[in-house]
Amino acid sequence: MLQLCSKGFPSECPRCSNNRLDTAIKETHRILSDQELMSWSPENAKMFSDIEEGAHITMSLASKRDYLIRKVKLLEKFRSLIESEDMWSRSLFSPQEILVFVVLKRKLQQRNIDKFELQDFGNDQFFGIEVYEATQDNIKRVVHGDKVTVVFGQLYTAKYLYNPTDFPRKKGKNGSSIWSWISRQNSYGYDAMYRDAKTGKNGGSWIVLHPYAIFPLYRVDFEEADKKNFLKNLPEISQINLRSQKIAFNKPGGVTIECKKKPFAQTPYTLSDADIDVLRELAMAVSPLFDKLNVWYPWDGKSLSTGVAEAIPDCTEKTLASKLSFVPLEFCDSSHKTFKTPFGGVNYVQNLLSQGKLKEDGNLFLALELLAIRKQDTSEARLKLEGYVAQLCGEDCGYAHPLVIIALARLAARSSLAQTSDIQQKLLEKFSIFYPDASSLWLTQAETELVHSKSSRAVAMGVTISGSASLEDNWESLRCQHGCQSQAMEKLLKLVGLSKVKHAAVNLFKNALVLQQLSAIQRKKNAMAFNYCFVGNPGTGKTTVAHLFAEILRDSKIRTSNKLIECNAQELKDKGAVEFRNMLEKATDGVLLIDEAYELDPLGDSKGKPIVAELLTAAEDYRDKISIILAGYQDDIYNKLYAYNAGLSSRFEEVVFDDYDAQELEALWDHKAQDCEWKYEKATVKVACRRLARSAGQKGFGNARAVRNLFERAVKEALARDDFGGNLKFQTVDILGDRPSANPKLQLVMKELDTKTGWGKVKKEMKRLVRISDENFERELKGQEIVQVFLNRLFLGNPGTGKTTCAGYYGRILKALNFLSNGEIVKKLRVTSSEAM
Repeated sequence: MLQLCSKGFPSECPRCSNNRLDTAIKETHRILSDQELMSWSPENAKMFSDIEEGAHITMSLASKRDYLIRKVKLLEKFRSLIESEDMWSRSLFSPQEILVFVVLKRKLQQRNIDKFELQDFGNDQFFGIEVYEATQDNIKRVVHGDKVTVVFGQLYTAKYLYNPTDFPRKKGKNGSSIWSWISRQNSYGYDAMYRDAKTGKNGGSWIVLHPYAIFPLYRVDFEEADKKNFLKNLPEISQINLRSQKIAFNKPGGVTIECKKKPFAQTPYTLSDADIDVLRELAMAVSPLFDKLNVWYPWDGKSLSTGVAEAIPDCTEKTLASKLSFVPLEFCDSSHKTFKTPFGGVNYVQNLLSQGKLKEDGNLFLALELLAIRKQDTSEARLKLEGYVAQLCGEDCGYAHPLVIIALARLAARSSLAQTSDIQQKLLEKFSIFYPDASSLWLTQAETELVHSKSSRAVAMGVTISGSASLEDNWESLRCQHGCQSQAMEKLLKLVGLSKVKHAAVNLFKNALVLQQLSAIQRKKNAMAFNYCFVGNPGTGKTTVAHLFAEILRDSKIRTSNKLIECNAQELKDKGAVEFRNMLEKATDGVLLIDEAYELDPLGDSKGKPIVAELLTAAEDYRDKISIILAGYQDDIYNKLYAYNAGLSSRFEEVVFDDYDAQELEALWDHKAQDCEWKYEKATVKVACRRLARSAGQKGFGNARAVRNLFERAVKEALARDDFGGNLKFQTVDILGDRPSANPKLQLVMKELDTKTGWGKVKKEMKRLVRISDENFERELKGQEIVQVFLNRLFLGNPGTGKTTCAGYYGRILKALNFLSNGEIVKKLRVTSSEAM
């Protein structure tokens, strides 16, 4: 029996679906080919033929053409996406034409509306056009008051989301979480989304996504008294037929059709349909090809074998554990605990697969290993994972290994489109719920902390505020319930990023509330030190926050003044211990900020020792009178300052200023652009900030300064353009520069290279490097992952063949492509053993 037939009769023919799609595309192109668009007339829509009130909207020729072009884009994008899918797993072409309406805002009521523009009807929260299905229920729910103007229209959708379960629970900064989620769904071909109203309300709304295939039909101006008569023309409830967008396989009644059984597979306990549905929704947020995902259950995680596939021999499993980087060390016995080489595990698994072993889970292990050893490029891991799920779960009886959930979570965390989404956390939470014993073995420490982050938020002394609430909610509770007031705190919460800093500030207020409940004697006996060590890269706002902390300490009544005395370590060493004591006196009842505190370096500089001695005394003896803030790089603070005296670290509460991620850098850019009244394309800035964010976590990363430098450089480029006409709008070239191959310096090097005799393979490889750089430039603009480029090269050849000269060209090319900041060549004949040490 054919495998397809064993699954049952298909509900739809994929070729028929494709034919309908091709017909729709051809018909729309045919209508567009007529300059007068005589074959398409939305004014004569049948759905409004019986309505007398109001007036049909007569669309201009330009508006008609604009809608038809949007429809073509929608259809062709749908076709391009399904062509990459397996024929029997493709999305079906079953478009919906939905009668919808929107209530006109007052400023639009005087305008002649003949098309739906995002700037007029856009919903800032969802980055689309929000409309409602034209039903009596929705009119009663949404339309209120006298002299209301309602515009009816028709929404065209080929692929829509219906109450998606993975929609971000939090907006993120400037809506970045939702924007990232919407962009990802759009990349999967979804052009509309329906969401139920908030809890306690009936009905819902549609969000029309790019390319916004919707056009107006009818405009009705009526008062509340007219509503009853008007409603008679509309259906009472939704008329939408929520047809399946995938092919289903139905088995005929009375006939038992069994899947091809694997003799070694056990029968698993099954997860509930609801659990599987949620898991599939989350998996599809990573890739729509995971829509058939099913997982083996239960599993204790103590062995790589599950029962779904042939058991892995003990000797093979031990070798896998010793070579695979993603396998915890606890699985390696003493005889196998050797150093794991980066590609040793990959080579071993591939060897097993070539021998016909690991038939079921080999590709999963490869995907997990590639995610572990390749920190940037995930394309191969994604392909392995998609192939693995398609192979196992394409059949109704197929079960994937539970580790597939962890692989999906790690893939989601790396996705450029999903950086701010909580898909990773939700997947890890599901794994922990389904497999509690295995989660303690297989999740990394960071993943475990992510799963438990909400439930483990500590509540400070004596003041009970829900640990699951946001920092803003915590502060609002402190304001309303305890009367806390602080403009500085409000400013701090509005700053981009800095979650750990804000958390420390909220805790400061909580501690202050507890202290205020004590008597004067009790406060003296329980005096708390409010000294801090701000650690982080430049541009993360340490100095700015220090000023705000001075005000917050005053507002919380921990200090009586908001004065801040600033100095740096070198200045203190130059002036000596006596002047330092004077500074401490000036800062009494306020804050003393010591920037670059690691430069006190008492271990390496005798001038720093007396300053540190005074610092130790002041931090301990004057804890109730002064707050001291140290600032600097974390590693230097530890190595140069705390290493001198262990008592130093115990006297200062460490506050970490994390580097900004790509979304936070975008928010900083947006603030800067708005202040300076410059306009820009979001996609371009997204690429630029993603490039900046690649340096996050490295010592010296500039953060806000890097954004400011990028902005100022872009302004200079824009002003220097010959076509700049005073319109303050960036072009892509101003921010990102030209595509790599257009760099004049690169063109010069490549021209010199072409003049060299021979070197055929070298020239081919250099041109390939330039081509990949150009392709990556385009991929970035489209929001796609870039192809990883490895820069190391081994030049082999006889003496006199030009290896050293070629290395010089290679360095210049890498510099022109911005892979290196300096293309200089350092020549070494060999490395001696002493130099290697």
